[in-house]
Amino acid sequence: VGGPLLAEALRGPLAGVADIVFGITLQFPRSFDPVGKVRTGAGAQLCKMNLRTGKVTVLLDDPKGDLRDIQVHYEGKKALFAYGKGGAPGMHLYEIGLDGTGLTRFTPEDKEVDTSPTYLPNDDIVFVSTRSHRYVACAGSYAQTLFRCRPDGSRIHPISGSLENARGPSVLADGRLIIMHWEYYHRP
Repeated sequence: VGGPLLAEALRGPLAGVADIVFGITLQFPRSFDPVGKVRTGAGAQLCKMNLRTGKVTVLLDDPKGDLRDIQVHYEGKKALFAYGKGGAPGMHLYEIGLDGTGLTRFTPEDKEVDTSPTYLPNDDIVFVSTRSHRYVACAGSYAQTLFRCRPDGSRIHPISGSLENARGPSVLADGRLIIMHWEYYHRP
């Protein structure tokens, strides 16, 4: 399985890692319009691969869906991801056990676009969403701002209020949150 680079990684930094989780999207999710029209994705899979045997297990398969932003939990037994069901509006946060069980939707099935989920150290979830309905004047779409919810998806509330997009929240080693932010209005 794999080549010399993988063999070297398995002896070093990946020595204790059995599996990796990855997504396959046949067409990168296209941008969503501000009114949340139905997407026409080309298909997506969420997979797990054993690094030693090369065996791939498909955890989720949607021939018309979009999938992105996979985040494995600190304990390595479940993962969060953004998923848009084929033929349905919006994109929502889901979690699944890495054994393929317990697929759970966390954000309401509506026209909003929820992406970039990440677990916080207390198991709350931070993500970006169009739920604030703030319009990016030059982009023709809603801005994606930061939101937070409890581990069961309850108590969704905004934690930022910008007119520009936030992307890719990540937790630093000291517990602070770092994001990519598009500075457009405040640039001068």
